Amino acid sequence: MKRCLWMVAVLAVADTVRAGPTNPPARPPPPSARVAAADPMMLQLPDMEFRQATVSEIVEWIRDRSIEADPGGVGLSVILKDDAKGTMARTRLTLGLKRPTVKRALDLLASTANLYLRRDARVLVIEPSKNVAGP
Repeated sequence: MKRCLWMVAVLAVADTVRAGPTNPPARPPPPSARVAAADPMMLQLPDMEFRQATVSEIVEWIRDRSIEADPGGVGLSVILKDDAKGTMARTRLTLGLKRPTVKRALDLLASTANLYLRRDARVLVIEPSKNVAGP
């Protein structure tokens, strides 16, 4: 009986060695790093048409379309800094442009809503202009 159990154990070890080590399933390779366009401000956007939209809605649209237009899928990061009165949140605009670049769309938005644009690398900070007297 002892000899029979020993042979079963030897056969079990032999089967394990023949099958090879059990490795966990291989992880999928990490996604490749996204490569952004050289200058996100020069990305071409689709036609832009807004009627009584808030500044934040327009900025979100520009940001989302810049990501779609960027071959690397990065686009432009935008930070909105509203003042204590909530000037940008209450401002409604009607704007329209045919196939603008990101820069042209933002310049039109800034001049129409009296906004200050400050760019630092791939991040754009938008805040109400301090040179304009508000309500």
